[in-house]
Amino acid sequence: MFLIITSITIVVNLDSKQDISFRLRQWRKSLGLTQIALSKFTDTSITTIRKCEGGSCVPGGNSLLALAKAGLNIHWLLTGVGDMTITISKNHSDPQSFASRLRELEIQIINLDFDEDLRNSILEKLSLIIKDSEKINTLEKKVWLLQNKE
Repeated sequence: MFLIITSITIVVNLDSKQDISFRLRQWRKSLGLTQIALSKFTDTSITTIRKCEGGSCVPGGNSLLALAKAGLNIHWLLTGVGDMTITISKNHSDPQSFASRLRELEIQIINLDFDEDLRNSILEKLSLIIKDSEKINTLEKKVWLLQNKE
């Protein structure tokens, strides 16, 4: 089986900032959350939530990661393509799943066409988070093995 990955470039302009803010608000409302509740749920500042929903900014790397952890499909948020939500797996038999999702997010961000400095800043932070998640995955696997040792 071969996997062929092609690059798709998406231009982020002022209109798409509004689209992103609309989709973020749509997702929050689908969860039945207020902005304050979403802020607490994702451990993201209320100011960030309000600015992103208001269209004055787009979510940065840490915010995207927090939203993804909460089940938001980041590809859908940024492009409108795909399902609104993703299924968060709690399956410890696949300890690489979270790091893999982060790598997929990294590829999506690389393929977006927007301010290079902002993209590089997001990618730099995401790279550090990927490394941390791989360490956490290793620790979780060790703990799971210790708990299930007979």
